[in-house]
Amino acid sequence: MKKTRITRVESWVNLGIPDCILSLEKRFLLIELKVAAPSGRIKLSAHQVAFHEAHRDYPCFILASFGEARKREIWLYPSHRAKDLALGVCQPDVKIPENAEGWRKLEEALGFSLS
Repeated sequence: MKKTRITRVESWVNLGIPDCILSLEKRFLLIELKVAAPSGRIKLSAHQVAFHEAHRDYPCFILASFGEARKREIWLYPSHRAKDLALGVCQPDVKIPENAEGWRKLEEALGFSLS
């Protein structure tokens, strides 16, 4: 992702804060990183759901990895889908292949959301 700068966030004070701050096209986004369980479920804490619900109109996302190494897919969800994800609804808004083309597609999807 050549247009993006990523900073990892660690917060023990404010629970639910997403894992990364991204700067893209002179704007900031927040992204929660998740690895789905073998069942396909994404585990979100109550604090994470609350944060995403409170920031549903801002550029906040959940980026989740599904599947095993050779069959992995990366799915991108906007914040307003957090409650659905916590309940087990897992249809992606954007599917990102796990390869170089996928990272370009992710950057485009995030940039488009800033428009």
